[in-house]
Amino acid sequence: MDVQFLNDVERIIEENMGNEDFSVSYLAKEVGLSRSMLHRKLIRLTGKSATQLITEQRLSRAKELIEKKVATVSEIAYMVGFTSPSYFNKVFKKRYGISPGEVKKKETFTERPRLSLRANEVRKVKIRNRWRMASYISIALVLLLIALNLIQKSRASKNPEIPEKSIAVLPFINDSPDPQNEYVINGYMASIQDKLCLIKDLKVLALSSTEQYRNNPVPIRDIASSLGVGYLLYARGQIYDKKLRLIVQLMDTAGNTIWSNPYDRQINSVDDHIDIQSEIARKVASEIGAMITPEEKQLIEKIPTTDLTAHDFYQQGREEYWKYWIDNYDKEALNKAQGFYNKALEYDTEFAEAYTGLAQVYWDKHYWDFYFSNDFLDSVLILTDIALRLDDQLSEAHNIRGSYYYETVSDDQAITEFKQSIKLNPNNWVAYQNLGWIYAESDLVESIKNYLKALSLERGKGLPTLLRNVGYSYWVAGFPEKVISYNQQAVEFDQDSVNYYINMADSKSVQGIYNEALEYALRAYSLDSNSVNTTSTLGWIYKDLYQTEKSLMYYRKWYGLSKISTARNITWNYLRLGYVYWQNGDTLKAEEYFNEEIALCESEQILNRPHARGLYTYLDLAAINAIKGEKEKAIENLKKFNQRKMMPSFVVSSIKYDPMYDNIREEPEFQQIAREIEAKYQAEHDRVRDWLDKNNTL
Repeated sequence: MDVQFLNDVERIIEENMGNEDFSVSYLAKEVGLSRSMLHRKLIRLTGKSATQLITEQRLSRAKELIEKKVATVSEIAYMVGFTSPSYFNKVFKKRYGISPGEVKKKETFTERPRLSLRANEVRKVKIRNRWRMASYISIALVLLLIALNLIQKSRASKNPEIPEKSIAVLPFINDSPDPQNEYVINGYMASIQDKLCLIKDLKVLALSSTEQYRNNPVPIRDIASSLGVGYLLYARGQIYDKKLRLIVQLMDTAGNTIWSNPYDRQINSVDDHIDIQSEIARKVASEIGAMITPEEKQLIEKIPTTDLTAHDFYQQGREEYWKYWIDNYDKEALNKAQGFYNKALEYDTEFAEAYTGLAQVYWDKHYWDFYFSNDFLDSVLILTDIALRLDDQLSEAHNIRGSYYYETVSDDQAITEFKQSIKLNPNNWVAYQNLGWIYAESDLVESIKNYLKALSLERGKGLPTLLRNVGYSYWVAGFPEKVISYNQQAVEFDQDSVNYYINMADSKSVQGIYNEALEYALRAYSLDSNSVNTTSTLGWIYKDLYQTEKSLMYYRKWYGLSKISTARNITWNYLRLGYVYWQNGDTLKAEEYFNEEIALCESEQILNRPHARGLYTYLDLAAINAIKGEKEKAIENLKKFNQRKMMPSFVVSSIKYDPMYDNIREEPEFQQIAREIEAKYQAEHDRVRDWLDKNNTL
């Protein structure tokens, strides 16, 4: 099946060789997988991402055509899907160590290689059945390890070094005869993880950090080293006819068992579940040496509902939401989660965690649907308010309500909620991430600190976004070398070259290095020409290069894509689209998009959206005024924008270089505002530099 899958991938790439619009998203759709699932499967089978495979196959075909001398090098570049011959020459030479022109002079011909399984994957296919059998005897091995436990403890006590109080919970194994019961075992994993997260004296990695090891046997010492933790918790079990059997094992970085215990219990109530989970959490903390406060103990032992059926439906809902979170294309799982949460509330109308789960579902399903409406996310607020009225110690409910306040009310109220979320759950990486994002508008040192804290807790699916967010804060602060570093780390993890090239293009553009910015953007476009980010970035760069015809071409494509994409750029680009129409002599079309932008700005101001609270709407309006020659209005709006206390690097770059301000750039008042904006930026830049220097990370 794996060989057939790779054959299909190769065939689809081959059939779309000359299609410049062919992308990873298109390939994923053709093979019937989500983009993220396609990426994971190709990495597992070949060690290469979809982007790498597409590029390599195009280059391989190009080399074959060049050697056969069927056309010029430039013509062949277009034939195999490259939109820039210069970029084609560069990647070709990097791949083969020789330029296309030099290949053309040679007489030899090399047959193109076919996709094949990695050697270790072939080995894994051969031993798969043996691995399954081995899993059945692992329970016996665990029991043997229990007998060795005292010996291992004695050895450990001789080591004067105290390991860091940090732990990761590995995926639990479901041994139930009915695979439908997997959600119960996963529920135990998640609940024990939640209880460990409540302990401030213990660092607990997010569950997504270890999901990569599900059905993927890796030596314990390698996992611990990769995750950077002192301990790993592992378990396997089954539930049958209300009888739970669970074997739990706590291991150190060398794979030694520190503590292990079998649980064989009859489950007659929710209390029985919570007793087992709480006991495991307390025992793990004790073995690691993490102190549990009386308040934390109370939270760990809290009973969320007394109704066993409601609890069961909630666990099923949580399982479905987890599937959606791992793969955001799985909308069916999101709908199922909503259904299970609602069923849980039918049995217990005061089940606070079920209301919290529903609030998260509503957020994910309806965020973009009503962004410009007065009742935007009202259901989310209602549900979190109910949850917190029933139980004001739910970290996740405070986190969701903080996100609502950020989008609709104020930064200060959002910060209060996020901090309360962290107070209740010191290992809530999402709350740290949210604080990092919100502080990026006012205090970049705090922004970076919170992002780094989140990074220390999440080493899974959320890691690339976190890395890019840290890079964004450094971008705002004006440290391009830091931006490059974090973007490189992100692309090493998820192989999302498109995102990497776009971020690099943005970084170079802010510095006014437009030729390099354009080169990066074109690389992104050659990999995915149907991305709203890629097309808008190219439109932006060509605008700054005064190549308004090309800018218009890409912005028009962005506009078409934005109508069918959920990742819509709702601000800025209407303004730029109007500008390039204006520069190309179509003032009527330009006015149409200017009016679109003005309407968006006014809506955001009325609805108190973050873009308006950051005063960016006045910057947008000032640009429209400047383009149309309305100098006084432009200066007036710039003065309103200049009320900001902290200025990001991209605003300084825009004020200095953006051609939209050319009509007023020589005005004395504009120049004075520009100096004040740059001074505010410089003050924050210097503050970040001092912090970096103090922490020896400059």
